[in-house]
Amino acid sequence: MRYKFLLILSLLNFSINNAKSNTTISGNIKEINTTKFHYERIFYFSAHNNKLTDIAVKFINDYVSYRNSCNDWKEILNWIDNYPNVSVSFKNELYKIILETEKNEPEMGLDFDPIFDAQDFPDDRFKLFNYDKSTNYLTVESLSWKGFYITIKIKKIDNSWLVDGCGVINIPKSRQAKR
Repeated sequence: MRYKFLLILSLLNFSINNAKSNTTISGNIKEINTTKFHYERIFYFSAHNNKLTDIAVKFINDYVSYRNSCNDWKEILNWIDNYPNVSVSFKNELYKIILETEKNEPEMGLDFDPIFDAQDFPDDRFKLFNYDKSTNYLTVESLSWKGFYITIKIKKIDNSWLVDGCGVINIPKSRQAKR
């Protein structure tokens, strides 16, 4: 037991001494000169952001997979309703769009997918293209349709990060992906 304590104490001392050395981190946007301690904090926030963006990327990829096998809006609404990482606001806005379309255009129906914000959409996966951590908006890009982007918004609700907007749902016109 005493040896374990000494080993832990030595490692802690080693970590503290190494924290004083300068480290340069190169990123896509800027270079940051910082200490290892700050680097560890940046790494934590980066990993935290990845978890946040993973929620959105997983959602859109799961939706693509489901959408490839289903075109019935009642079934799609049921799938969305049961999806764990989608806000109530998102669900309500999607329901509103579907109900208004059924009321106003019963013959034609919905002529686009509001989650993709498009009539036609890729049938494969998406990857993260951009993330704005100050607004929690992110952009995903199709792996096969280069230039096909979707804007997604994530929001912390009751200590959980949820998809709160995607395509035209809860995304202001100025933030929607250009078509």
